[in-house]
Amino acid sequence: MDTNLSDVGVLQARELKDLLNSIPVDLALSSDLRRANLSAAEFSLPVKIEQDSRLRERNFGVYCGTARRELQKFAETNSKIGGGCDGWRAVGGECSHEMAHRTSTFLMDICVRLVQRLKNGVSALSGKNGTNCPILGHMQTTAMPDPVIDLFDDGESPDDVRSTFAYAGHVLIVSHGGWIRHLLRLLSIQSQHSRYFPKQCVNSVMRNCGLCQVGVAFELAALENYDGKPDPTAVTESPLPVFGTLTGNSEQLSTCHFYSLADRRLPLTAVCYHFNVIKSELETKIRNPNRREPTETSGNSAETLCSQMEIIFSDDGDEYAGKP
Repeated sequence: MDTNLSDVGVLQARELKDLLNSIPVDLALSSDLRRANLSAAEFSLPVKIEQDSRLRERNFGVYCGTARRELQKFAETNSKIGGGCDGWRAVGGECSHEMAHRTSTFLMDICVRLVQRLKNGVSALSGKNGTNCPILGHMQTTAMPDPVIDLFDDGESPDDVRSTFAYAGHVLIVSHGGWIRHLLRLLSIQSQHSRYFPKQCVNSVMRNCGLCQVGVAFELAALENYDGKPDPTAVTESPLPVFGTLTGNSEQLSTCHFYSLADRRLPLTAVCYHFNVIKSELETKIRNPNRREPTETSGNSAETLCSQMEIIFSDDGDEYAGKP
């Protein structure tokens, strides 16, 4: 459902203008739905804001714009009869696996695009060895954070490992609560390595104009060898349940051709710097930089992490653009 940005939303977006312009941005992308791209326009960024339909909120088909209770009723019925992914598509909507697929496709395309920019010598930020990166809440750009370095350290000194990094770019993405949650799930659960993603990041309600900042690192060879295609002989256990149910019916899931595509291991290392914070909280971090790191997620508890999806469905006003 393509709704306009409310007056409150306009004010919230304007409050982020100075903050988001305080650090270099190489690329800015927004969902092509009006409430997202109108928010992005309020930031007055020095770079062009590109629109990408892959950043759209999840499509609930014929239930978009209806009362929330009607959508909840369908979700419960679809779960009881085992309709699963096919049940959502029958009403013109998306299942979780389909949304995860377009999210991961976007993510990997952006990584490839940044590498090409780096090869072309195009970047908004230059620093010693190209390793400086802008982190919200810091008064100035900092060297590649130790959590990233630690994951690549095989016995060498941190400085030696850090010198192998090249800063490829800083990307601003303006999207929707459900899409952002899918992105965080992919990074925290399906990356080869991930650190400091709080457990609630995979099942939390995103605040309007809440900010998440993640660092993503990768080896060029691994990225170039990644084709995003599933192995048809592989048996997978997707961390993404059919919306409203857990993945208990493997026969039903096999009918969803997005199922294995949504479960690809991504050749990435991901670190969460900020999760669902607002401007005032970031300003507090600047005044008090000694904060406790959040608890990280575990890749072995994906089913547990996703078991609260029905609660999200009931509470998340951003994921479902319909009537209360």
